Amino acid sequence: MLHAYSQSGKLDDVKFVFDNMPVRNEVSWNTIITAYAQIGHFQETMALAAFDAMPERNVVSWTALLQAYAMIGDVALAIASFQRMPQCNLVSWTAMLTTLAQGGRLGDAKESKDIYDYVGRENVVAGNAMIQAYAQNGHLEKSQTIFHMMPLKNRTVFSWNALLVAYAQNGHARNGVILFRDMVLDGSCKPDDVSFASILSACGHAGRVRDAVEHFTGMISDHFVQPSCEHFHCMVSVLGRAGRLVEAESLIYSMPFVPDSIAWKTLLSCCRMYNDVERAEHAAECASALDLHASSSPFVLLGNLYTEELLGGVHSGMIDDDHQSLIIE
Repeated sequence: MLHAYSQSGKLDDVKFVFDNMPVRNEVSWNTIITAYAQIGHFQETMALAAFDAMPERNVVSWTALLQAYAMIGDVALAIASFQRMPQCNLVSWTAMLTTLAQGGRLGDAKESKDIYDYVGRENVVAGNAMIQAYAQNGHLEKSQTIFHMMPLKNRTVFSWNALLVAYAQNGHARNGVILFRDMVLDGSCKPDDVSFASILSACGHAGRVRDAVEHFTGMISDHFVQPSCEHFHCMVSVLGRAGRLVEAESLIYSMPFVPDSIAWKTLLSCCRMYNDVERAEHAAECASALDLHASSSPFVLLGNLYTEELLGGVHSGMIDDDHQSLIIE
């Protein structure tokens, strides 16, 4: 019951049940500590009061405190608790590694390497945390090294996606395309919606329109992944930035759901690149009608386009690498 109330976010009920328990064991103490963090009411005094009141503490108790600090992103207190632990197990080492990763402290922290060396390459959670953290901190080479050090059987879709996202965010489209191809050829993990969002974003920023079109059309036909709004947004941006504004607009109308304001704002931004005033006016009207809370922002972009048009126009689009029509059935 204590665990059930904790999962449902009912802190008052959790505390009532805990306070009225005739006998409290390690599980109940650990649950109350974790509950404070999960429900968002984790205060140092409350957590430490519960922790200090425990008649006996073991590695599970210390790990619960460590994970609680991790949940609220307090890396300093997590590290301090970790250093005070009389003994550690695989769970606590992995929890500390994940905490450093979530707090952005992994890339340059010596303790992270020490922890990973202890945990070992066989630990999937630790390996994925290292890949993601190094990538997020701009250490792509280290991220790649960890990925290739992982045994093939340990690579999950999260492992592949962590590196794909890193390539997309850091402008390494070619590496992203190669990694995506290797993922497909490997066959142990099927690309999911995150995989496709990453590869489309990478191709879009690098102007690899042909690759983007092939991956987008292959989502359904080859991998049976249904495109979401995010995937359509990526493709509208890819086509629009390449100057293929007619196709970008047609793609918006071909969405299997009602287009949102983001799609129209994306097209509007692309129209500004190529001074397509008429299409930009239509995109601004559609975006404004769909986003009442920010109805003025599309017209601000449109106003900037009018100004640029009066000044002679500015063309800042990317060059289409290889024109290929996008047909969505």
